[in-house]
This record gives sequence, C-alpha cells and structure tokens, in this order.
Amino acid sequence: MPIVFNEVSHAYSGNPEQLALDHVQFHIQDGQFVGIIGPTGSGKSTLLQHFNAILRPTDGKVQVLDFLILPGEKIHEVKRLRQRVGLVFQFPEQQLFADTVEHDLCYGPMNFGATEAEAKLLAIAALEQIGLSPDLLSRSPFQLSGGQMRKVAIASVLAMNPDVLVLDEPTATLDPRSREEFMTLLHTLCRTQNKTVIVVTHRLDEVLPFTDHLLVMHEGKLVFEGSNMALYEHVDKLPTWRMAIPKPFRILQACEQMTNNPLANHVWQDGTRATFTPSWVAEQIHLLFQTSQRGDSGGVPCSNDSS
Repeated sequence: MPIVFNEVSHAYSGNPEQLALDHVQFHIQDGQFVGIIGPTGSGKSTLLQHFNAILRPTDGKVQVLDFLILPGEKIHEVKRLRQRVGLVFQFPEQQLFADTVEHDLCYGPMNFGATEAEAKLLAIAALEQIGLSPDLLSRSPFQLSGGQMRKVAIASVLAMNPDVLVLDEPTATLDPRSREEFMTLLHTLCRTQNKTVIVVTHRLDEVLPFTDHLLVMHEGKLVFEGSNMALYEHVDKLPTWRMAIPKPFRILQACEQMTNNPLANHVWQDGTRATFTPSWVAEQIHLLFQTSQRGDSGGVPCSNDSS
C-alpha cells in the first residue's frame, strides 16, 4: 500500500503557534526510491518522524501502509508499524549498544517475537544485503571501521525485514566515494527487495541518480513534488529554497544557453527516468549540440541515437 500525507501539519508543544510542518501533502508509491531534500530547518526530520508515528500530526492524517495516523488518536499495533517501517536516524552507529554484532542485529527481531535461531538467520541475511560478511557476527561493533559500523546499524533495521526503510542523512561524514557507494547499495535494496526507500538529505546531487520521486521541503512546507527531470525544469527556484544548484543541472543549463536548445525537447516521453549521472549528462550534451548544429530542435531520443 502507498504512503499518503493529507494536509499534515505539526506544531511542537513548546511552540504551538509555529508550524514545523505546514499542510504537507504528497503520495509515495510502493517500491519507490524517494529523496526528501531541503536545507537545515526545512522540516525534513520532523516529517521523517511521522512515518512510524514517533511524531503524530497536529492536523491532517497520515496513511502508512495499512496504518492510519490521526491527531490525538491511539494507533493500534504501533509496534507492528515500527517493525514494517524501519527508521534510521542520522549517525545510526551511535545506536549500537551490544557486545557483539550478532547481539545487536538479533535484538530487534527477537523483540518482535522471533526465536533466537530465526533472529540469527535474519541477522545473517541483513549483513549480506548490506554487503558485509557474516564473519563479523562475533565481532564487537565498536571495533569496526566507521563505515562498517554504519552498515551494521542499518543492517539491524533490515533484520526486522521492514517494508519501508527511512533514513535521515545516511551519508553524513562519509567521503564522496563512500557516499556514492552507499547510495548505490540503498538503490540496489530498493530494486532487488522491492522495498520503499526514503532518503532524507540536504545533498540533492547525491540522490539525483537514484530517485524515482523527489520531495523538496522549505520552511515547513512542501514546495515541490515530482521527478528529478521536473525539478530540473524548476531549477531557478532552488536558490529561493536555500538549496545549491547541483553540478549536472549547472552544466546542462549552460549547454541549453549555448545551443538555444531546451533539454526538455529531447528527453523522451516513454517513462524512462532521467538519471543525471555523468554518462547520462554526456549523452544529453551530445544531443543538444548535435541537433543544434543541424537546426533540429525536435525530440530525438538519445537512446536511439547511434551517431
């Protein structure tokens, strides 16, 4: 089932006059890779905590899978909701607490009713999903590298086999190469396990190659919802939303201006996703200049361009 936020507002009890979320409305389909982006203070983290009812709306309603979250109403089976919606906070390695990786990974499944043997099988499967060896089970999590600790922390959520995985700034403090590898890993989980993956980040450039759907938050409001290509068509609004224009957008903007040839004329309409990866951008640059030189600004799918 999809995730639907319907006119959701939230005000913290200490400041009821100021809305941290202001009538937010969007729709996420099953199995999508979703980026929620925006600057610090835009409401991203408040929004994230509504996905598994850590926070509840002051107004409006949240539908997550088959759970309905309403203001002031008790949620039945909230424990099951939090099993099906795995939430990973920023710096998740700080949530590790046990003496071994195995004990950390087995804690969640056993808390939700798995036997010790079942929990260990889930722990092994989670490690393999995240790209780590089961040999780490007997190790102390605090003797691992920083990157391994982060992966183990996320594996501890995956061990509960959630339908939805929500991550808050999961690549914080990682170097650029590690960030790309980590996002690729999350995208693989989304595609191979058919999990809905929601990444909350202020780095638009790192989610562009992976997202099916983008949400942009600004001052507690949802100011954009759509594909990454649709966001490119609103690129001039990004500074207004206190966000940097990512490099692929800047390069393609410059090429459009040089050729007087809008990129939107050439991006195919068959549902193929614009990825804004270096190779995809290079193909679009080639197409923009090629069609400009022959005076043809009509749609030519780059996937069929053999020259």
